Amino acid sequence: MCGRYRLDPAEPGSELEGIIAAINRLEEKVGADKIPVKTAGDLFPGDRVPALCRSRSGEIGAFAMEWGYRMEGGRRMINARSETAAQKPLFRDGMQNRRCLLPMSAYYEWEKRGSERVKYRIAPVADGMSCLAGIYRLEESGPVCTVLTMEAAEELTFIHDRMPVIVSVADRGAWLLDGALPRPPSGYLAVPQGDVQLSMDALL
Repeated sequence: MCGRYRLDPAEPGSELEGIIAAINRLEEKVGADKIPVKTAGDLFPGDRVPALCRSRSGEIGAFAMEWGYRMEGGRRMINARSETAAQKPLFRDGMQNRRCLLPMSAYYEWEKRGSERVKYRIAPVADGMSCLAGIYRLEESGPVCTVLTMEAAEELTFIHDRMPVIVSVADRGAWLLDGALPRPPSGYLAVPQGDVQLSMDALL
């Protein structure tokens, strides 16, 4: 699953800086009175996050979306299984018509080790800005999104059996325009966070 991810600060002239600037212009134009868009740091369910999706004209544009479909009882649906989402009433329209990408630098996962939980920062070993594959729907508060997940890559299964679908630069158009679920990058770097002693076979 994916319950937290990170977006490092945008570097001057980077693609991410352009995405954030476009979102800020849109927010000013529509006079958004919502919680601010979180454009750097650790991103949590309920945050408004940068996203890419098709606009009404069919072009790919940058928008702000709240992470997590709102459900009864105040809980949020933050993940959807990519293998079955198209068959689920809750996610079917998103898979068919409302696909999105969430820029990210890394995501976090926790390895269960007896009574301990070891936190990892996991990032694809690839050039360019990576994105999480997601779907969204329109709620009263505005667009809300959920992150698609898949079976974990072999090198990450010692941490968790699921991982988010990560989209490389080359596969963005295929997902947003055609709905083709991309193959994630083939390599990952998993770095344990904090002062945790690990045996060498737990390091990638």
